[in-house]
Amino acid sequence: MRALIVANSPSPKDKLLRIAHEGADIVIGADGGVDILWRKHLHFDLLIGDMDSTILASLEPHGLGFRWSDRAIEFPSDKDKTDTELAVEEAIKRGADEILMLGAIGGRIDHTIANIALAARHDVRILYHTNTGPVRLVTPGNPLEMTLVPETLVSLTAFAGGCGGVTTSGLKYALNDETLEVSGRGVENVALGEIVVSIEKGFLLVSVLSDDPALIWGNETMAGFDFSAVAESYDGYYESPMGLAVDSIEKDAVAKFLVDAKGYQSLIEVGSGTGHWSTWFSEKGYHVTGVDISSAMVNVANDKRLRGLIPNSRFVVGDIHNLDFPNNYFDVGAAITVLEFVDDPCAVISELARVVRPHGKLIIGALHEDSFLGKHRVENPDPIYTPAHFFRMDELEELLTPFGAVTIVQCLYGKPLPEFADTLPEDERKYSASGDVNGNFLVAEVKL
Repeated sequence: MRALIVANSPSPKDKLLRIAHEGADIVIGADGGVDILWRKHLHFDLLIGDMDSTILASLEPHGLGFRWSDRAIEFPSDKDKTDTELAVEEAIKRGADEILMLGAIGGRIDHTIANIALAARHDVRILYHTNTGPVRLVTPGNPLEMTLVPETLVSLTAFAGGCGGVTTSGLKYALNDETLEVSGRGVENVALGEIVVSIEKGFLLVSVLSDDPALIWGNETMAGFDFSAVAESYDGYYESPMGLAVDSIEKDAVAKFLVDAKGYQSLIEVGSGTGHWSTWFSEKGYHVTGVDISSAMVNVANDKRLRGLIPNSRFVVGDIHNLDFPNNYFDVGAAITVLEFVDDPCAVISELARVVRPHGKLIIGALHEDSFLGKHRVENPDPIYTPAHFFRMDELEELLTPFGAVTIVQCLYGKPLPEFADTLPEDERKYSASGDVNGNFLVAEVKL
């Protein structure tokens, strides 16, 4: 059973908190930590502590829709355990064998040290996650194995005295049966990919600088392709003969549903990447907001914006499953070849529909499962397309129909491979007229 314990210093990032919350079987607020959950409208199962930090006690008389005291275990302020320690003990008592702690490291130094020590005192698996990445405590006989994106920074710090028999693999600066004292020697090592860290004596703290959501509960990087790795070279595809042909065909299809903006009209593009499609949306007169999980991609897009290549635009790093914008904020929502690479396509569409005004529209571009490209990727594994989820036309329609009136068209009927670049325009005319071949690209309009 997984338990999430939320302390209150420092407050965890919204995305981090929501992903951690979704993966938990039981959620516990350690005193003021429960206020963070309450403010984000996230359910909690238990409030525990001496109640000197939470504001819920003062709010209860004013009506919250529940009595917080029905979910609380209150302790006197004069006690010999911290609220977080009490929360860990209660989680274990209730059957938790894995505990994730947020807001427990990085505040008061005495609380930070005491909270880290909890992992050394208990047999259950205790994980920590800060706003800069995961933290794990390695003990003798319990090595850490973690798969990381190459070049990720990893720091090894001896905790509560020196560590003996420290051995690593998968790190640029390897250690082989060495001793680490309490010093800065192990700070800012570099991951080469999969890492293994083991020790024979002591306690070793491993801190990872990564915002990979899959590392919040686990030790594996996200399934699928890491687009940050190709951020700088991504736009080069659109300068190739094949990229130019594909781009022209896809944009002609999208243009059937998206006319030029009239006056001030706003558009949010999720999964905006380097701003390739954002540039086209901007050229059509829309004020564009791009959101992408990859900071590397957003940096490229912002560089274009600052050079005047994407006017009337802004780009931010964010989780497209939980958009940080109010309801009914935009006129149009767009997601072009994005749903294939997310964990929950329905959640992404739901968020787009929430932030786009009533009677606005969504524009969705998706790769077609029943097409040449859909079949080709099975026979010819590709690091980008192989892990992606392509859509059948009926599947895409079923996904979108709950949000409004749906119209779907196909395009890109030829073989989108470099050697066939010259034949794409011809195939487009031939097959779109005859209809005897499925297009590789689907474009959907949803009228909200």
